[in-house]
Amino acid sequence: MDDKEKIQWHPAFQQAIKAELAEYRDSLSFIEEYQLTTEPLKIDSLIVKKPPGVHIEKNIGRMFRGHNIVEYKSPDDSFSADNYNKVLAYSYLYASLTKTSINDVTVTLVLSKRPVNLMKYLESELSLTVAKDSSGIYYVTGERMPVQIVLSKSLPEEENLWLRSLRGGLGKSTLRQILDESRKHGSEVRAYVYAVLDANRKTMEGDAEMGMGSLAESLVKNPSFVEEIGKLGFVDVSIVTKAAERALQMGDSPEHVAQVLELPLSRVLEIQGNLSKPG
Repeated sequence: MDDKEKIQWHPAFQQAIKAELAEYRDSLSFIEEYQLTTEPLKIDSLIVKKPPGVHIEKNIGRMFRGHNIVEYKSPDDSFSADNYNKVLAYSYLYASLTKTSINDVTVTLVLSKRPVNLMKYLESELSLTVAKDSSGIYYVTGERMPVQIVLSKSLPEEENLWLRSLRGGLGKSTLRQILDESRKHGSEVRAYVYAVLDANRKTMEGDAEMGMGSLAESLVKNPSFVEEIGKLGFVDVSIVTKAAERALQMGDSPEHVAQVLELPLSRVLEIQGNLSKPG
């Protein structure tokens, strides 16, 4: 399994879209992997307005109605005409099973790559119109329900930090901004922080040639990141232990490791003792 497959993008996306719409937390209900039938038919995310008439000003939610189906593709995945037709079919099935008016349903596709072939298909084969509404957001008109295509990488950074940054290739300043903003959300964005930091290990290392093999190894090379994540409560026991082991194996003193990783010295000494045991 390669590194791309290891990164848990979908849980991170669920937390990202909640963070994007955090100001409407009391007015929206977020349902992950909504099960349509007893068969494996699932909607990635369902966002339901709790007061049906609430108006969403946020760019990604302006077209929302009562029931909003969201499909997400991770950074390395493409989105085909077949994928599109499946999501539209799910929206009709959802409306039928829940006795919801199709006029109260919307579809949002959150993609990293611009779906050039899909857009051509929609316009040439289905005679629909795909028009840019704002930076990173395209509306598809001509369907029974409103449909929007959100290109996360093209969203404005000042308005959509969470979705725009759900990928690799980020700079250190963006990673630090994410950590700063994460303090406001705490453990609610734990999966998001893990995924983004894991996808940006080389940025954290500061040396693209190092090719470190795990997030823990990357973190131990960047004490400031460890300290920041530690303050957020995002480092679990296994990651801290591995980071401490790596630092000790590299020759760092137990006192230094304890200070950097914010661990009791007794715990670091215990880890050091375990390293010296045979087997």
